[in-house]
Formats: sequence, structure tokens, C-alpha cells
Amino acid sequence: MNQLSTLSEIKEYEDSGMMTLPPNTYEALRIAAKNNSDRVALHFFLDGSAYQNAITFSYKELLGKVNAFANMIYHLGLDNEAGVSVLLPNCPAYVITLFGAQARGVVNPLNPMLELNHLADIINAAQSKIIVTLASNTTMPYLEKARALVKLTPSVEYILTVDLGYYLGEKTSSEIEVINGVHFLDFHHHLDQHNMDSLDFKCTKKYDSIASYFHTGGTTGSPKLAQHSHQNELVNAFMVDKCLQNQSPKTFLCGLPWFHVNGVVVTGLVPLLNGHTLLLATPIGYRNEGLMENFWKIAAHYKVSFFSAVPTILSKLLNVPIGGADISSLENLLCGAAPLSEKLLTDFQKATGLQIIEGYGFTEGTCVSTFNPLKGNKKNGSVGLALPFHQMKAVIIDDNGDYLRDAEINEQGILVAHGPNVISGYKSEIHNKNAFVAIADKRWYNTGDLGRQDADGYFYIVGRKKELIIRGGHNIDPKVIEEPLSKHPFVAAAAAIARPDAYAGELPVVYIELKPNTSATVEELMLFAETHILEKVAVPKKMYIIPQMPLTAVGKIYKPELENCQIKEVFETALLKIPGIDSFAISFDMTNGRIVKIFVICSDNVDYQNLINKELGYYPVKYLIIKS
Repeated sequence: MNQLSTLSEIKEYEDSGMMTLPPNTYEALRIAAKNNSDRVALHFFLDGSAYQNAITFSYKELLGKVNAFANMIYHLGLDNEAGVSVLLPNCPAYVITLFGAQARGVVNPLNPMLELNHLADIINAAQSKIIVTLASNTTMPYLEKARALVKLTPSVEYILTVDLGYYLGEKTSSEIEVINGVHFLDFHHHLDQHNMDSLDFKCTKKYDSIASYFHTGGTTGSPKLAQHSHQNELVNAFMVDKCLQNQSPKTFLCGLPWFHVNGVVVTGLVPLLNGHTLLLATPIGYRNEGLMENFWKIAAHYKVSFFSAVPTILSKLLNVPIGGADISSLENLLCGAAPLSEKLLTDFQKATGLQIIEGYGFTEGTCVSTFNPLKGNKKNGSVGLALPFHQMKAVIIDDNGDYLRDAEINEQGILVAHGPNVISGYKSEIHNKNAFVAIADKRWYNTGDLGRQDADGYFYIVGRKKELIIRGGHNIDPKVIEEPLSKHPFVAAAAAIARPDAYAGELPVVYIELKPNTSATVEELMLFAETHILEKVAVPKKMYIIPQMPLTAVGKIYKPELENCQIKEVFETALLKIPGIDSFAISFDMTNGRIVKIFVICSDNVDYQNLINKELGYYPVKYLIIKS
């Protein structure tokens, strides 16, 4: 069997040709249900403290619910191009909605943490006719948002409400509410009124039909919706499973939200389209205290073999004792969305015996583009090899974003991607400008990430040209912070950057330059920021007022200098805590990415390497310790 453990094995597999894929995700689920009719497709429990109390769906039952939902929205008048926006926590209704909406229209997952006006902009951009959301819930007030949204979203005609009490056996309401001409209907009550055996219409979705609109980018300007085709999602789902080398049905635990591609694709489409079992662990996933406290018991109880997480989750799980839980079923986990420090990787693997697969991906590439091979060589600091049929390379481009040449082996360049997993474009043409690079008559997506590829085909991420701040897996566009602050009458310039953090990976901070002859305090400007920055996780944790921004030769703000200031401040604070180090100095080597050089003076009997690694090892920053 081809292990897909080397570049040559991947190329050999590609040369054999792409497997025959179903035309759409609905048909793929139908085939999975036909082949695995009575197998458990989905487990779901509401609280990790009561993880044994799960509701379960077989593949036959899940497909029946998907048929009923697709038929329901068909009879509500949804056409093939209309959007179905989903404002839900993780629950079976989300799974049913995603597949049912893709069979008839286009699904549009929404991040419930976004502010009302931005949610409205996304729904309007998706031209959604239906919103699926929670019924009244004291801890998750989604319904209140939905009621407010009807006044801001003229295309919406129906809002379907999901009562989580249904999963406890409670009877749900069939009452109808009408606001601004929009009909509110109970999801489960109306679902039960429709045909579960088959579709009442012919599903005409093809490879190139749009399956999903995933919001990506910031919260200013028109929403940037990545258009996933059915082919994008099918290829990514089947190739990830191929690389995981699952020879028999497995159980995938999902703790990441389904408004994020990692949650939907890696722990959604991959298991359900390949005949595995999905364990949907609580509506709020890893944020549920009971799930985290009982994680190893849950893994043992459901014989979990795989889960996907971000570094912050691994940090938390390190502090949860495995105890007597039998976690022998656990094989590996995929960690992505944010940089993983070498120390966290080593400590977690040592404590659990689990293999961490470091990967790399982006919404525009559906989800996963590379990961380290299960059976092959795993190189430190590498995000691995490109998945089969997922083309990626480092290139040199000019200041206008035009292609000049391919980068040499180990030469730093911009990473670009092409293949059946890459979107054809964003929904709004305005966002496609400069998003793609023309190379030999083909469009390659410009990831904006700086990287290199070694002689064995392994990729390394060395920086981000896009300047995103990744806080615990949440991407923050600096513009979300800079643009509101720039509207303050005393602010001449604002520069938002990432501050290294041992837990979240990165935190947003901002530097401010005031206009001449004006004055403002950090406290005043922070209050302004908290009021005007729509994305709450983007509100800066620290603010610095400086006399003048560092500038490049052409007058642009030079953020690397500000980032170095943050790294130096964080590292100095940590190093001062270490006993036995007489003095230290920090410098930066920016030749090939950023490497922090730490020069230390201490006695020979001081275990300085170990002491420093304990303090700095969990920060996502590369450093080199030099004893002077």
C-alpha cells in the first residue's frame, strides 16, 4: 500500500489519477449511508459532565433527517442559488442543515460572536432566504440576534428555530411568530412533516456548483465570502481521510465550532463522507468545562481515535490527568490554525503518547493543504507535504503581486496554491483583485504567507505577509483594529500587531501616533477602542502611544520593528524570572524569517538551556540561546 509518506509516493498516487468522486456532498453522504446504513454516524451530548447521555443517529437516520430538511426548504421556495445562513452552536441540527442546504441551496455558516451589523452584511452578501438559529436560550441568546436581524436582512423570509431541549426528549413548540413579514418556524416540528425517504426534487448540484459561503477576513468593508464548490469540499475531505490512512471505521471527536472550516471539514465532512462516526461534543465544544475536565474519559468511553485542536486546547489538556482512562483507541490529532511551539508539541506527545500531526491550511483552500505524513519523516518546524492533488509552491513576486519565478529549494517566497481544493474566487469580485497570481495560464491563490520548500518537498512557514494576528486559532485582521482607531480625531496613525503569548499564541496590541498639538491618554483611547472595534476578541490587550511610527524607505509603517519590541518586552520579562542568569541580551536575525538570539551570561553549573526553554518554550517564536 502507498503510505503517502514521501513526495515521490504522493506523486505516484497522483499519477494513478483522481478517484471517481460523487457530483456533490449530498450524493456522497447518500452513498456513505447506503454502505453503512446501521452504523452510528453521529453521537451528541449537551454537557461533558454527563457525556454518557448522548443522542445517537445511524447513517440511515441521519440521511433521513437531511432529506426532510432539504425537502422542507424546497417547499419553502428556496431555489438552487439562495443561501441558508446558520447561526447555531454545534448540534445535530447543524449537521442536518449543512448537508440539506447544500443539496438545495448554499450553506452560509455564521460566527455568532460577530456583531449584529456585520452578521447582517454577511447574510445580505450570501442573499440568504432562510436563517437557522437557536430557540430562546438564556446562555446563548441567538434568537434575540435573529429577531434584530430581520430588520436588516431584506432577503430573509424564514427563520427556523432549534430548541436544544429536543435532544433531552422535550416537546418543542410549533407556534409561529411573524416579525417584519419574516416567519419564525420550529425546526424539529416542521422537519417531521416532510418526506425522509428521498428528495422531493432532483438534486442538480455538480462539481463546480457552490456548496458553501465561508466568511473570512476582517469585519470592515464588504464581507469576504470564500465560495467552496462541491468539488473543493469533496476532494479535501477524501484526501484528508486518505492521508490519515483509515483502514476501518473510526470515531472523530469534534470540539471546534462548525462556523470554522476546521470544524466542518476535518471533524465533519471527513468522518461522515467516509463512513466513520462523528462525536459532536457539546454545543460549545472545547469551551465546555465538563468536556475538558472529562476529556480522556470521554475519549475512552466513545473509543475516539482522532480529534482536531488548536494549541490553546492542547495546553489545557496537558493539565488534565489521564488517570485510569483507557485511551488506547486514540491514534493521532491534527493541530493547526495557529503556530505550535516545539516545547508544547514535545510535552504533549510525551504526556499522552499521541502523535500530533502539524498541518497548514486556509479557508480558500477549503481547509487542509499540507500535513506531516503519518508513517514518514516528521521534520521539526515543518508543516509537512502537500496533500495529493493539492498543488502548492513558493514563488517570487514583484511589488504589484505579479509572478517573477519559482523560488529555489529552501529559498523564502510567497506560498501559492492551485488545484481542485482551491476556490475559484470570492463571491464579491472586489475581493478577487490581487488574490490570485497568474502562472503559466493558471490562477494560483496567493496565501500571503511567506514560506519555503526543502529538497524533500516539506514546507515551512516563515512569516505572514498578510499580517494576521492569530489569537487562539481566531484570525484577526489588523484593519479591524486600525481603521476604527484612525477615526479618532487625535490619532494620526495606528498599527496593530501580534504580541507573543504562551497560552493564546498571539494577542492583539496596537501602537498609536498622535496628531501634532493633540494629547490623549492610553485609558481614553482604550475606551474608544472598546466602543468602536466590532470584533470583541480584536480589542487590543495593550496600547502604546509613541512619538513616531517606524517607516520603510517608501514611507510605510515598518511593523517588524514594532513586533521585535513586543517580543523583546515579553522575553525580557520572562528571562528576569530565571534564577542563576547573571545577565542577558536580545537581538534579532531577520535574514530568513525571524530568529531571536538570546545571549546569556551565567555560571557553568546553571542549566540555562532547560530553564530558558521552560519559560519561553510555549511562545510561538523561534529563538537561539547563546552562552557568552
